[in-house]
Amino acid sequence: MKCFFINLDRVPERRAHMEKEFGKVGLEAERFPAVDALRIEDYDNVRYMPGAGVRWEIVKSQIGVFESHRRIWQAVLARDLDMAAVFEDDMFFLPDLVELLGLLEAAGPQFDVVKLDSAFYPVPLSAPELTIGRWPLRRILSDSTSCGAYVLTRRAAEKLLEWSDPYCDHIDDFTFRPRPGWRALQAEPVVASQLSMLPRDFANRYVDAMQTVAQSERTVDPRIRQKVAKAPFLRRLRKEMKRNVRNMLWRVHGRRRHLASGGIISASRIAPERLYGDDERNLAADRPWPAG
Repeated sequence: MKCFFINLDRVPERRAHMEKEFGKVGLEAERFPAVDALRIEDYDNVRYMPGAGVRWEIVKSQIGVFESHRRIWQAVLARDLDMAAVFEDDMFFLPDLVELLGLLEAAGPQFDVVKLDSAFYPVPLSAPELTIGRWPLRRILSDSTSCGAYVLTRRAAEKLLEWSDPYCDHIDDFTFRPRPGWRALQAEPVVASQLSMLPRDFANRYVDAMQTVAQSERTVDPRIRQKVAKAPFLRRLRKEMKRNVRNMLWRVHGRRRHLASGGIISASRIAPERLYGDDERNLAADRPWPAG
């Protein structure tokens, strides 16, 4: 399967990290130049439009990330690929990644998108809809954080490009959001994770505490985290009312029915015993997950 990883030209440390990760599991991947949020005005055909999506405005860093993924979707079509795997450049891989990618490619287009990595927050997932080897794939039933590792089909690339012309949304929410006829599935157990979702002590040791790898400039560089305008009052009010009604229905009926149907609520984190060596396995359960 064709693999891409997104990387900014001015962050070679992350490129080196990802080349090491792919080498570790024996995969080849093409580096895809990221859209630089510091120069967003220099790019042609940016499809971001305030108010054109779920959100009213997003910051430059989020535009840069969305545009980077969008350009990979365009490459999938331009190169006539049936399927491709997309990765951001702050990932940790388990060796199982190779097996799962091979199985997904052999299975063909029985899905649109398969999320391979963890999420920051627990997400409701359906009962298994498809089993690929030893991986049950569950439909993602709400917005899911992290777009760090996923497989998409040609059809999915076409649909995502259509839906994002224009856009105003976070890339992870947008990609995995439930839609009629959209098969966005979560692979469990996951085979990858952003470093920021791993136990802090493990992540710091794994990348030798290199902050350019372990941290994202999306959260630390004020130049690309400008203040965004609030949506008009009536739009915010409608959104808040819908959110409150949805949460109430979930608490009263939805959660119980979801679990009874075989669904789960999971952040799909990598189990600590998959990270630590035998000498540390007894301590793994005591290590807290990072906040958020």
